Amino acid sequence: MKKDLYPFKLYVRLKPIKTLFGLSLLCNFGIILWLAWYVRPQEVPIFLHHNVLFGVDLTGPWYAVFYLPLIGIIILIVNLLLGMFLYKKDKLTSQVLALVTFFCHIFLVMSAVLLVFLNV
Repeated sequence: MKKDLYPFKLYVRLKPIKTLFGLSLLCNFGIILWLAWYVRPQEVPIFLHHNVLFGVDLTGPWYAVFYLPLIGIIILIVNLLLGMFLYKKDKLTSQVLALVTFFCHIFLVMSAVLLVFLNV
């Protein structure tokens, strides 16, 4: 398995990979800053999910909003490792994984913004 993995230093030097994963990291860092700025520790449960049909359908502790950036980091690491594994076999698939990671982070940014506006 170790021989099938493309070297990390060479993989992250590729321009599309570096750009997309860099933007994903920037989005994740932005999510953390946005949530840390607006969500304060409190005893009262906050809204974690809103549905158009039913309204608020999930509440929880204040720190549960930080699961969003955690999910983002997990997606980034898994897709980075999968991309490194698949790069020798198919370069396009590896780049598509990086693009999917970026799109996932765009949706996580939108979720974080909506969470903040839901609780303000």
